[in-house]
Amino acid sequence: MITHGLSSLSEFLGDRVVYRNLDVQDRSLPRLKAIVQKIGLPENRIPRKAELAYGQIVATLLQMTCEIDHPGQSILNLVFIGDTRMNDGTAFVNICKSGKWNGIAFIASEKDPPENLNRDPGFEFPLYIANRWSLLNTFEDTCRKHDIEISTDTAVVFDLDKTSLGARGRNDAAIDNARTQAAEDVVREILGADFDLEVFSRTYAMFNQVEFHSFTTDNQDYLVYLCLLATAGVIDSDRLTEQVRSGSLRSFEAFANIIQARQPEMPVAIKETQADFFLCLQKGDPTPFKAFRRREYINTVTAMRTPPAFDVEQLNHTICITEEVRQFALFCISRGALLFGLSDKPDEASLPGEELAMQGYRPLHRTPMLSVSLK
Repeated sequence: MITHGLSSLSEFLGDRVVYRNLDVQDRSLPRLKAIVQKIGLPENRIPRKAELAYGQIVATLLQMTCEIDHPGQSILNLVFIGDTRMNDGTAFVNICKSGKWNGIAFIASEKDPPENLNRDPGFEFPLYIANRWSLLNTFEDTCRKHDIEISTDTAVVFDLDKTSLGARGRNDAAIDNARTQAAEDVVREILGADFDLEVFSRTYAMFNQVEFHSFTTDNQDYLVYLCLLATAGVIDSDRLTEQVRSGSLRSFEAFANIIQARQPEMPVAIKETQADFFLCLQKGDPTPFKAFRRREYINTVTAMRTPPAFDVEQLNHTICITEEVRQFALFCISRGALLFGLSDKPDEASLPGEELAMQGYRPLHRTPMLSVSLK
């Protein structure tokens, strides 16, 4: 492992970053509400990364950004850098289709040798799977083979979490550990002396499994809420697993309505959280457990701080910039390409509130952290 000093994602992205709410941090560009009005999408919901509407919104933002950087010029090519085949791959295809652009994607996860870069035949646009982040160093050659020359007519989109920082297969555990610890911290804070770590851990491990994603929609807010209810004794997690497996309880919304009806008999410690959670749920807010996400932000920023004596063993607990991604980004900037960052992390877990901002906390993409590579 080689360290390359402190940097931040803003070194190469500036504020051209969107988190889950799809409000770009660069205030020279329009907010989500204006974008959806412009392209005729529903105003009452925020699409997720794998949806076509997400691709339409990002493509519109990219073209607007191009008009600022290169007036009168259009984007012709899209280069996408990510870490997950289906989620990032689907977003990549949808952005290409929405913009009517040529495109190529690089999807990586650090794995065992020998190193290889292979095209995935499951996508209509060229998408390459790599088992080394270092293979990004020569990806320009692969782009050229598909007649994509990185220049002023090219948009280069970087996934943030587990790509630009916390590289999958190398440093991603640090991101997961910060979030998991935030879940424990917030439930412990709410319940105080009544917190039961064994019940919390067992509930978290159970409902974090793929088997229950159809119920939780793989939403961490829902998962931590279940942990709170179980640890507070409001639900029996074993009975809930039986209900979900049997099909007698199919949707999280139906479950939430049942729990809300029981609010008067809940422990006093969780009544305020229950009221806030249910209200957000009724509004269609995808991140209804605000206290959890605010704690996740603090834990994530804390994990970005470099310990005094950093070594490879601390990669599981210290979030670092992926130096190979940083170098590729700086190369793309030198060629005049337009760069943009995408994150599916909730805004509440990515941006400081007013009080924290006054204390010097910054958005995640502007927070300094160590940049590392394996060679």
